Amino acid sequence: MIIFDSLIKKVLNKSNSYIFYKNSYNNINKKYKKLMKRNKHLKNKTIDLEKENYRFSTDIDRLNHEINLLKSKKNDLLLYANNINHELLLYAKESLYSNIFRDTISESTWLINKKFSLHYGAANYSFLYVLYRILDELRPINILEFGLGQTTKLTTEYINNTEYGKSLTVIDDDQEWIENFSKKLNINDSISINKVDIEEFTFDSSINRRYALKDLRKHLGGGVNKFDLIIIDGPVGFNQSYPRSNILDIVDNLDDEFIIIMDDHERDGERNITQNLLKIFEEKGIKYHQLMLFGIKEQLVIGTEKYKSLAWF
Repeated sequence: MIIFDSLIKKVLNKSNSYIFYKNSYNNINKKYKKLMKRNKHLKNKTIDLEKENYRFSTDIDRLNHEINLLKSKKNDLLLYANNINHELLLYAKESLYSNIFRDTISESTWLINKKFSLHYGAANYSFLYVLYRILDELRPINILEFGLGQTTKLTTEYINNTEYGKSLTVIDDDQEWIENFSKKLNINDSISINKVDIEEFTFDSSINRRYALKDLRKHLGGGVNKFDLIIIDGPVGFNQSYPRSNILDIVDNLDDEFIIIMDDHERDGERNITQNLLKIFEEKGIKYHQLMLFGIKEQLVIGTEKYKSLAWF
């Protein structure tokens, strides 16, 4: 049997077909080994590329994070810069109004005491300027003032030293403040300073403060007493959605022709009140004109047809 196999092998070795297939197989085997080696190389390369891609992706994520941080800082810086510019504008306007106010009152015949202390929550120069112009040129007769303070120095001297002003009614909620500040004022029979307590009420799901309506109406004679100038600088109005709403409750106390000054009108709460007030005027067919002034605080002045010259103040 072994001899027979050997014989077959020799015969086959001498066969051209066998040599052809053997060479083809060897060539294919060599190519296969090369391909396997190449495949292994590519796999290693792929692993390296995946590692590199991971590092690249990590770097991109880090850079994106840094970019977002820089954008955030840029936005913060822009916001800060805008706030600074706004503050500078307010103080520049305030400085301008302080000079204009001093020039305006320098030769006043009825404003004897020209010293004012304007700081913290007190009236600012744009407020005093427009109030003086109203008193001096438009000459209101009966004045109602919400909030005792620096503006009361103007209104009391106007009542005391001119023939135009007939009465001044001041409302405030702090008895100690009334007693101390009144010592700086010359109060006569035409001037009354009245303490009215604060009451809280809910509006639009928020708690707000106003002068107690029942007591307030007593001091104003219900709707009988009429005023042609109402100054609104009280009670305290910040952090409220509907502050200083008393003006809406005493529309019947407005004279046929009138002026209203709302201080701190840069705040949303005070703007809510004036928007509601103007709606009431429109419903009643009352024609009005508006003037906006601002220094470090903002005032809205509303006047009827008689006082349309306010627009040029």
